[in-house]
Amino acid sequence: MFSRRLGWVVTVPALTFVTFLMILPLFLIGNYSIRNENVGRVWPRTAALLKNWDGQSTIDGRLLETFSRELVSSFRDRSLFLLSIRLNYEVPGLRGTLIASARNLSRRDLDALGEAAIASELGWANREVWLVIQRNIVDYTDFYYLTAFDLARAQNGSIHRVEDMRRIYLVTFERTFVISATVALICLVLAYPVALTLVFAPAWLRGFLFFLVLIPFWTSTLVRTVAWVALLQRNGIVNDILLSFGWTEERMQLIFNRPGLLIAMVHVLLPFMILPLYSVISRVDTTPLKAAVSLGAKPIRAFLDVFVPQTLPGVMSGVLLVFILSIGFYITPELIGGGRDQMITQLIAKYTNELLNWGQAAALSVILLVTVLAFSVVYSRLYRRA
Repeated sequence: MFSRRLGWVVTVPALTFVTFLMILPLFLIGNYSIRNENVGRVWPRTAALLKNWDGQSTIDGRLLETFSRELVSSFRDRSLFLLSIRLNYEVPGLRGTLIASARNLSRRDLDALGEAAIASELGWANREVWLVIQRNIVDYTDFYYLTAFDLARAQNGSIHRVEDMRRIYLVTFERTFVISATVALICLVLAYPVALTLVFAPAWLRGFLFFLVLIPFWTSTLVRTVAWVALLQRNGIVNDILLSFGWTEERMQLIFNRPGLLIAMVHVLLPFMILPLYSVISRVDTTPLKAAVSLGAKPIRAFLDVFVPQTLPGVMSGVLLVFILSIGFYITPELIGGGRDQMITQLIAKYTNELLNWGQAAALSVILLVTVLAFSVVYSRLYRRA
């Protein structure tokens, strides 16, 4: 009985921590990604009339009058502003038009206006606008996810690809994965010999090398990134060295482009590749390697065919870890990356902090999370086979 109570005492705080700091935020993000600023809550009578509209017939005077009254009412109680922002995502410029019409109508006596006057005041409200308003009567929407995949819903409800100039999300996802994969591969090439050295070096040298590997963990990512900005800028130390040795004739552009971004990201993430490799390589049995060499195999061939396959779990762990960390990078791409190297995390930050489009930011975050989980599942299966 005592052991059970002790178990609950230990487990409950951990479950509470996981629930409130991990599960609950994920639930809220998922809810934001599908939650809609419902037209029915702001314009209930208009929504009731639009439910029976077939989307083809002409808007009658009764609907126009009802909508005008609710538009003015929502303008006065300020509930129009959030809804207008949501509708503006689908019809650019509609927010300003709604507010201007509400302001004009609020200055007039709606009881004295006829249907013709109201119709002229709402002359901007074409069939496309009414269809958008009708689609947003529901509490939940797939708009943000469609947008994240460069898709849109037509007037008849069908889904189609958006114009080429508006296709930014899939390209950004692809760019993010390419940059992350490149960083992971560069880290693997650089970290493998370092991990081998750490394993087979003398004890005194191993301690010193470990000290060098762990130093980056004691410095924030922001400080290291700013240091690379100082090093790689046109008047920085790297350009000074290149010019002094005569390796270049003029100063090079080393930041705000892909090479500078890769250099900085590799520097930050290299320890995360070295440590998993060291952990696996240190446990590898070298007896088969010695046996292969004694049987006549060349050292390089024996190393590639006998030793390297035994380190594949560490290679896979390191690559997955660096790849996932690269996908979620924000500070380094923001400070060193160029406009053509914008990653998905920068879009999420922009929608969260600047545009205040939390629904789109949440949808992109959910897609990124699902992608990372998918890579983790694939890794777990490959790891079992390895």
